Amino acid sequence: MKAVNIKDLVLQFYPEMNKAEKQVAQKTLDCPRKIIHMSISELSKFCEVSETTIFRFCNKLGFKGFQEFKINLALTIATPMENIHGDVCEDDDSYLVMKKILKSSVLVLEKTMEVNKPETIEKITRHIVDAKKNFVLGKRRLCCFGGRRLS
Repeated sequence: MKAVNIKDLVLQFYPEMNKAEKQVAQKTLDCPRKIIHMSISELSKFCEVSETTIFRFCNKLGFKGFQEFKINLALTIATPMENIHGDVCEDDDSYLVMKKILKSSVLVLEKTMEVNKPETIEKITRHIVDAKKNFVLGKRRLCCFGGRRLS
């Protein structure tokens, strides 16, 4: 499935929409991050329209149904994650490895703060601190833990 920009579609078809469909369109433009987590019945209540109106709205935009619409909406609002890992190479000296790890760590922390509420971070931190054991898992990357190289 090729993702399409929902905002562009909504604006393109907006003049052809009836009043109820325009309500859905406006909520879609105003609250896309909220809508991607809703069921069709939740969205119909949120927009104060019928479920049939939601389905007609999705069809008007060219989707086979509500799920296809939500998938494309999620793809529209998703920001591609930039590469936050500086690949560590065999011939990198210690200083360069440390710089790459530091840069990667800072970017990970910034992204974490960007997408989470402070209360959530506090709660997760408390679980980690209170845990009897913590495990570190990695996938397809060179990892260092406790001064040892893990692969």
